[in-house]
Amino acid sequence: MIPELSKCPVPEWLNSAKPLGDIPIREILHGSAFYPASWYDWRVISLFAGHLHSFVYVDLWAKKDELIDKLDDAFYGYEVVFSKSINFDELLPKIVNPDLTWKYPYIPIDRCFDDDPRLLLCHGYDKKVKPFCKWVVFERMAETEIAKPWRPDYDSYPRGGPFKIDNGPERFCLLYIYGEGASVFQNLYYKYKAAPAAVAIVLPGGGYPGFMDSRKIFARSVLQIPHGRPRYFVGEFYCSLVDELSPEISQSYATAPRTYRHFGLTIFDLMERK
Repeated sequence: MIPELSKCPVPEWLNSAKPLGDIPIREILHGSAFYPASWYDWRVISLFAGHLHSFVYVDLWAKKDELIDKLDDAFYGYEVVFSKSINFDELLPKIVNPDLTWKYPYIPIDRCFDDDPRLLLCHGYDKKVKPFCKWVVFERMAETEIAKPWRPDYDSYPRGGPFKIDNGPERFCLLYIYGEGASVFQNLYYKYKAAPAAVAIVLPGGGYPGFMDSRKIFARSVLQIPHGRPRYFVGEFYCSLVDELSPEISQSYATAPRTYRHFGLTIFDLMERK
């Protein structure tokens, strides 16, 4: 966790989470950090773990076996207590159309601003990959259990790992979903009446649906969420969504959002003023 953020206690639902118990999906979502087109970029977790305790990553190019391998040594001093596969059709029922496009039931596609969802099929989207969802709970290891001192992998740094989480929590969790970010956002946060604490747009690539554009479907989904807008926005640089999320703060330099810079990312605190 970065030093500018305050440490919060691990919530009871996470402390008591067990592999055979029910998945507290709304608790995971509410107050989480949501990261669409995330790939395996663990920097957002390193920034917030301890202030936030749940992280929702969504990507269309992820592979389940590859994800499991990446998580083994993602965070220095932490181990996976348990991981649990969630039935995709139970968590997100019928959000994929027969033609493999994704559904947007709460904020519809606007043909004036949004690309055709079928463009996903033209950007390397693998029709053979079955959508999956993985819930992973991490726990901090005792100092005596850590086998070797921390050394970052500079070949893959800063997006690689393992990451060292300073002043980290006893536990945090990751919900990783194979899916399209805007559709998953609507079908999770709207359906379960939850609000994310942070939204990250870091590695969106050039495909659908234009995460950086405040006029398009993802931004509209975030801006119109009825249960509370996110406090934090994370990106590699400023984008118009920051202005839309908090226009009264962004009107002038004197009232611009407070920003922090770590791991090549900028965190915009939309509730704070300089």
